[in-house]
Amino acid sequence: MRKHLLTIPCILLCFSLCLAQTPKTTIIQDNWDAAYLEGTRCGNFHSIVKEIIQPDGTKYFETRLEMQLMLKRYKSVVAMKMDTEMVEDQEGKIKSFRMIQHLDKGQAIQEGEVKDGKLWLKVPGVAEPRALNWNDKAIGVYKQEKLPLLMKAKPGTKFDYLNFEPSLMQTVRMQAELFPKEEVDFLETDKKNPAKATREKVGLMRYEVAPDKITIFGSALQLPKMVSWVGDDFIPRRSVMELPGIGNIFLYRTTKEFAQKDDGDLAVLPDIGLNTMITLDKKIRDVHHREEVTYQFKLESMEGASAFTVDGRQKLKKLEDGWFELKVLGNVGLEEKQPAKDFLDSSYFLESADAKVKELAAKAVGNETDELKKARKIERFVFDNMKGSSSVGFATAAQIAKDLQGDCRQHAMLMAAMCRAAGIPSRTALGLVYVEDSKTRTPQLGFHMWAEVYVQNAWVGMDATLGEGVVGPGHLKIADHNWHDQQTLAPLLPVIRVMGKVKIKVIEAK
Repeated sequence: MRKHLLTIPCILLCFSLCLAQTPKTTIIQDNWDAAYLEGTRCGNFHSIVKEIIQPDGTKYFETRLEMQLMLKRYKSVVAMKMDTEMVEDQEGKIKSFRMIQHLDKGQAIQEGEVKDGKLWLKVPGVAEPRALNWNDKAIGVYKQEKLPLLMKAKPGTKFDYLNFEPSLMQTVRMQAELFPKEEVDFLETDKKNPAKATREKVGLMRYEVAPDKITIFGSALQLPKMVSWVGDDFIPRRSVMELPGIGNIFLYRTTKEFAQKDDGDLAVLPDIGLNTMITLDKKIRDVHHREEVTYQFKLESMEGASAFTVDGRQKLKKLEDGWFELKVLGNVGLEEKQPAKDFLDSSYFLESADAKVKELAAKAVGNETDELKKARKIERFVFDNMKGSSSVGFATAAQIAKDLQGDCRQHAMLMAAMCRAAGIPSRTALGLVYVEDSKTRTPQLGFHMWAEVYVQNAWVGMDATLGEGVVGPGHLKIADHNWHDQQTLAPLLPVIRVMGKVKIKVIEAK
């Protein structure tokens, strides 16, 4: 009996000690923003900041950003959702991060911890984290928000800081500047009804944050700047950021009830697919079987030399007044030495080791042993069995193999993964493709993805949305990627270089 009496106080003591060791967590910010794309309600942003005090008195801040948007693409509405968490210390130094991209089905998770001067990135399917270089001067989201207040900024104040962008796994220098007050509209919430708000005018300071150019996959890229309008407390009342080729997305600080209202007319949302089509001056008959087509293009910026890939299939020449000539050859293999193992390995998005992907590859190839014929059989299999759909979000090859539906992205990803499963190195290519409007027959170029396979000592393009066995001069390539060690959608970013910024005309078709 005595033993039992002693056991109870011991259990209570252990429990109390456990409580004493538990960090104290306090929510210090809980903000909601209603999102509008070109004036149409399209979702919301939610940010939460927690103050975490460890038993030894060490203080950390955890910021969680939740984005939920509805976007329109080729007349179909697609949901986009991403969550980002970042932990920083009292000085603003980043300790860890976690980013979740919600795919069509499932999630792509990227997470890492800063330790011993390195960023230790967790890789799916790999037991040990991978060490990456780290810039200790990068500061977290919470410290970034506090900078104007800490600096006692006033109109005319300029400063810069380093921001770590998880979606790119890069540190980016940000240039910030505060401007005088100007009259802008914002949402004033009804105090009696938090789900109701009216637009009012108020004088707020404009606060601009512009990223420096970054280099991604060997090419320079300019990310859009963020403009906010803030009060004397530097809390954003509204913000705006341009989505290249699409329009401006506005965020208005409001209540949870109003931000979560589903009252936007999604039918009138700008169409990302249709609005980014590039109209040509003339048609190209049977373009995908031509020997070559010569185009001329001009960008809003003077960086045309890096807009498109220059290789054995695409030749570039600088002209006058900012114009460039791009000559694209048809059905040309790009001779190259044997590619690295990365182009054959299974990866997060190109899951060639997945059982279903392997099953489909074996079914498509059959007894064929010639690599070029195998690749063309796979291209045709994807073409014949995939159901076209613009309403499907980005997904892994394993998921695509189960659903067998999607647009050019899903066709390219599945084909590339199936080729790897069949022992053929592969990658995806990103760029523009020639199409004609189904109603008006207007010639256009639209953003597109296809696959490239390494056969007979050369890279050969194939497009599973066409099933032709070749890629002709109607495909203008911007970039390619093998998706090795990629858990984000960063390989899709190079299209920003030309999206909504380029004029193209047809000069000659042979």
